[in-house]
Amino acid sequence: MGIRGRYTADVRYPLTETLQRLFGSAKEAVLRGKQIQDTEGYGSDYRNEIVSDKLCDDTIEYLAPTLEQHKGCTLIDIHPGACLFSSKLHDFLKPKRHLLLEPEPLYYDSFIKPLLDRPNSTYRHSTIHGVHLQHYFHNYNKLLNDPELAPRQSLPLDDSRQRQLDPNFLVVGNLARKYTSRARTRSVTLASLILQQMLQASLNNEIFHNGGLVRMLWWVPEGDKYTLFPITEAYRRSLNARLSIATETTEAVGMLDLYNIKNRYYAARRPRPPFLSAMIADRVQKRMEAAGMKPPEGRDVLYERPEFYPSASRSPFESTISTFKELERDIESAQKRLLVITKDLPSVRRTAMAKLEESMVESITYPQCKEFHDNFDVRLARRARTIIYADLATGILNLEVALVLLEENGFLRASLDASRDAVKAMWDDMMAHAHSITKELSQMIELSVDMQIACFKSPPMVALEARAYQPLKGEVHEIWPKNQMMLLDMVPKGVDLSVPDLASRREGAKICEMLLRSFMESPAQCLPDALDRIAPNAAQDLLPMCPAVSDPRKGGRLDPRNIKTRSVSEEIMVELVKAWFEWPFKPSTVEMEIARAGSESASEEDTDVPTG
Repeated sequence: MGIRGRYTADVRYPLTETLQRLFGSAKEAVLRGKQIQDTEGYGSDYRNEIVSDKLCDDTIEYLAPTLEQHKGCTLIDIHPGACLFSSKLHDFLKPKRHLLLEPEPLYYDSFIKPLLDRPNSTYRHSTIHGVHLQHYFHNYNKLLNDPELAPRQSLPLDDSRQRQLDPNFLVVGNLARKYTSRARTRSVTLASLILQQMLQASLNNEIFHNGGLVRMLWWVPEGDKYTLFPITEAYRRSLNARLSIATETTEAVGMLDLYNIKNRYYAARRPRPPFLSAMIADRVQKRMEAAGMKPPEGRDVLYERPEFYPSASRSPFESTISTFKELERDIESAQKRLLVITKDLPSVRRTAMAKLEESMVESITYPQCKEFHDNFDVRLARRARTIIYADLATGILNLEVALVLLEENGFLRASLDASRDAVKAMWDDMMAHAHSITKELSQMIELSVDMQIACFKSPPMVALEARAYQPLKGEVHEIWPKNQMMLLDMVPKGVDLSVPDLASRREGAKICEMLLRSFMESPAQCLPDALDRIAPNAAQDLLPMCPAVSDPRKGGRLDPRNIKTRSVSEEIMVELVKAWFEWPFKPSTVEMEIARAGSESASEEDTDVPTG
């Protein structure tokens, strides 16, 4: 479809006639940008509006169980534009105050004034920018202190309610706008920049989070989905890692299927094995049922739900070991299996090897390991062998979990040192032998374990898999001009990065950002090396202060050198930030910036394909 066709009125949506009259003929109405799909040719627009009544109705009906808590709230509405979604959300929530922040005057007469003129209207309007590349942050001081707009009282810094969700306030906005900045040679999209600033604001209790954390609903151009929702931890970067720490971000409506293998962008990416995708979909379905959420009739969900068979997998986080004797027994059993793999298999004839491998495959503990060979396409290694290695690696991970559980149940840490050393040595011997066969086999082992940690942990490591519910499927014709958009449901978490007497929330959030940016410059580097690159001896001093580093259930490993920086979990990051401020030898933020600027590594946004 040509650019002109996208801007014509659509008879299915009367609203588009007014929009086409107001904006369709303007020279600046279209700004060509990076294409989202070759088949569509849709680029970045100066504005996109939701014009489908059914999309709005279906979305609100779907989210209704979660929106009930906000009835009668104060609603800040950023870029309401044509106000279709805004007015329908208003009718459902019946807010005591609904502030429309719309700086574009062309929307006023046709869309905003009729809402203000309603009898006993609780709508208010301001042309103050709610989001802008240069001058919006301080605007909230005016808005939140004006009794005629959106008054909100700040809470003291030591008030525990600051880190709790306040259902009496809600923010909704449309980030599919472009503003021309005089400091720039071209216009830039708002979405990624604003989302970064909003996550920082939630961590710092700034702007509208000053009286408690506020839920946010953002309509966002779907080209940003690649950055916000990596399909696995291998493609995590600083922004989506920080979002996972600060908020629970769920795609409520979407159009671009991230699991579609025909999508050119993801054609070369390595997706989850089918059993993990099915397990995640089943987990999301149970969350939806518990919340009372059901897709409206006639509206599909975006992602298909593959059938899940619990017998096809076993969690490596489940351990039946409760005594030291049981631990020693399982370690000895794993050592014997490793000996068969490293000594017996290479020494027998091919026919005998095939029979032995078949026998070992039949006796594996973790049935999900049968899928990893096909998923990773391991070269120069037979399918049976990769299954055996993946099963042994998962078993060693389970022993690491058992060590943590025994310590939690009262065993002295020193009494487990010998067992800890034995488990660590097993992993090292297995990886060395696998690498001697083929580098791809050793990489498969690492990635298969990383994938299981990321998916079996609670919450899962990446936002796409930690979603609270399935997104509804929207259509491009429900947007004007026709384009792909998604609705993000962002619920801030109560995590507090401050350290009493040492660091404020703002300082904690700043260090968290700096550490993650440094980590993601070399996403395949191990965590200790990444820390030592920031400051000498940082790993040996900081990691012992972080219990999550050695707990696989929280993203850790017995040997922290087995943690890749791209797989650093939320729990580990929170502990690292707090340990950082307690460390007497920490460099200043200026020294950290200088060290980072001098790094020869590629920028995180340019490093898109994992290695190792």
